Amino acid sequence: MIPLQTCNHVGCNSLIPYNQRYCKKHLEDSLQQKRHSEKWNYSYRKKVYGKYQKFYHSYRWTKVSRNYRARHPFCVRCYQKGLYTRARAVDHIIPIRTDEGWQKRWDENNFQSLCIPCHNKKSLEDEKKYHLNELNY
Repeated sequence: MIPLQTCNHVGCNSLIPYNQRYCKKHLEDSLQQKRHSEKWNYSYRKKVYGKYQKFYHSYRWTKVSRNYRARHPFCVRCYQKGLYTRARAVDHIIPIRTDEGWQKRWDENNFQSLCIPCHNKKSLEDEKKYHLNELNY
């Protein structure tokens, strides 16, 4: 007799053979989830985002962004609302993931200081505006 275990899908109590992970009902869901997670593994991210990660982790960018934040210490978007919030990121107004942005990656006229919440919000806006997804790389 083969030992049994419960299906690994959250909330499913179906008993299945010990050498399987999911019941028949949840097997297809797990395969789709696996394909999605494989897409976002390290080698995929490196292939797609490699030159951008290399840029943002470079010594030169670290130095330039730190100096820029020292000269512009407050979040631009918060400041426009009358709030004084410390900037934690230097953002490219035209994202470097666009051709024009990549050309202007060292141009300080394309920089702005942002706090993390404003930077995250702006990044989402940029993805919609410039259609920045993995198909554009």
